[in-house]
Amino acid sequence: RHTRLQGDWSSDVCSSDLTGAVWSDTGRNLYVSSSIRAWITRAQWNGSSATWSTFYQSSGACYGLELDRQRRRLWTLTNAPGGGSSTSTRELLCFDVDPRSPTYGQLLVHTSSLAGASRERWGLSPSGNYAAVPHTFVNTGLFQLVDTDPGSPSFLSVVVSQPIPGASRSEEHTS
Repeated sequence: RHTRLQGDWSSDVCSSDLTGAVWSDTGRNLYVSSSIRAWITRAQWNGSSATWSTFYQSSGACYGLELDRQRRRLWTLTNAPGGGSSTSTRELLCFDVDPRSPTYGQLLVHTSSLAGASRERWGLSPSGNYAAVPHTFVNTGLFQLVDTDPGSPSFLSVVVSQPIPGASRSEEHTS
């Protein structure tokens, strides 16, 4: 089933293109990411209708969104700024989503150590201090944990990089 979402885009967007959605500001803003359109869009919700606008245009697919609610920071996995359309530069990007902040809507920081096309799924810890970024292809079984706590000396660094036990094809049991 494909649901069509209407907005102020040049055409309809099929929901299977959408890779993430998060609410912020007690339900006043909805951020949605797209893999095919390569953007994050924002809906300003007034309780009965939404006004849509492009929040961030990437040079490549945006894979998922996570919100650090405490710090009011929005994270996505996409091509690094300046990396062109090459997927070998896919990194975590962090945006300010505090409407009262003078840097609202701006890209604040991004990782520079993940590089690789084999990343599409990831998750932010409930504290907002870590992002788990596994490789897409199970045969590698690699899992990386990135420090996303701006107060930490290892901020934006990979702090754990190891195989997930049992995830590698070489570890499968055959009978």
